[in-house]
Amino acid sequence: MSAITISTQYGYVLLLALAINLQIHLTGMSIGAQRRKHGVKYPDMGNGRHAAKLSDEAWTEFNNYQRVHYNYVENATQILTLILTAGLFMPKTSAAIGVVYMVP
Repeated sequence: MSAITISTQYGYVLLLALAINLQIHLTGMSIGAQRRKHGVKYPDMGNGRHAAKLSDEAWTEFNNYQRVHYNYVENATQILTLILTAGLFMPKTSAAIGVVYMVP
């Protein structure tokens, strides 16, 4: 059985994984701010009775924030798994791909 040697550059990959998780939490916090701003209470996710009271503009704003957060959450498992695994073999390339993923 062969051993996997972890490069010292793998730290870049770990730092990037931490940054992606931080970005997910920050977008989640922005949803909380939008809920307070528009008065949308839980468990309404943008299509319930609280959201029905919003104007079209406010509803669109709330749902855009909500969708951004969901997109990150839905893809976090795949991107983190791929970056962390690929980083074992190509740490700089993996970190670069992760940066591209983070920048909108």
